[in-house]
Amino acid sequence: MARLILSHSDYMLSALIMKISYDVESDAIEEEADGTFILETKVEVARLSESYRELIRSYKGLDITPNTGVLNALILMSDYVLRHAPALDEASFRKALENYTRQDLLRLYVFCYENLEGERHEITLRCKQGSVRLQNCCNWFREELMRDYLETHLPEIVTLQQAKDELLTGRRKRGREPKDARIPALLWGTYDALVTQQNLPETMPNALCQFLIQLLQLQEVLPLDTEIDTFWIRAQLRYLRSKGKRPGFPLDDQSSMMNGAQ
Repeated sequence: MARLILSHSDYMLSALIMKISYDVESDAIEEEADGTFILETKVEVARLSESYRELIRSYKGLDITPNTGVLNALILMSDYVLRHAPALDEASFRKALENYTRQDLLRLYVFCYENLEGERHEITLRCKQGSVRLQNCCNWFREELMRDYLETHLPEIVTLQQAKDELLTGRRKRGREPKDARIPALLWGTYDALVTQQNLPETMPNALCQFLIQLLQLQEVLPLDTEIDTFWIRAQLRYLRSKGKRPGFPLDDQSSMMNGAQ
């Protein structure tokens, strides 16, 4: 948990980026007697800060100093998104969650039926916090746990090739056409803040587009293995810039703003 001290101007700048007042977050923000604000956040502040500074350094030939106010506002925005992921857009969130969950189940299906044939295969589960080794006696992981679970949640998948085919096409579709309605607001808010507050050129180099991808991943709007590329980000920004109405929070019906540049 990171503790961030914000000036009043940084606090107000967050509203410019998010198009919403952060006052709704009384449980996350505490105002001090001197007019500063304290934010307790799970945002990976160090990683975001380094990505932001690397972005500024990438603009060779430009005398630009990283604007702390913009960085703090991006942290505020990321914190808001992480705290309110389902509430921001329930339908899109659930649809995205189902899509990503199904991808995981398909990967498990392929893994189980390609690697767990026979009586016993030891399995090690790992995460950042640690690992656990399973003896997997009598191949119970596949026979008693995964097979029943996968057959229940993937009833239409009856062959290994079906799982492989959907895993491939599903991943490609997800990467090219994300349906999450938060993305336009986050893309445009960040781009607009960097151009107007950080005084970056309005051009959209690869470094800026890659930063936006990393930011969406930090906000858990995109998965870490996304196939979205800089070309897609640039196309979306150009499309949003051509629209008269800018996306922002709270979300309106922004379905017409999604994928308009496909």
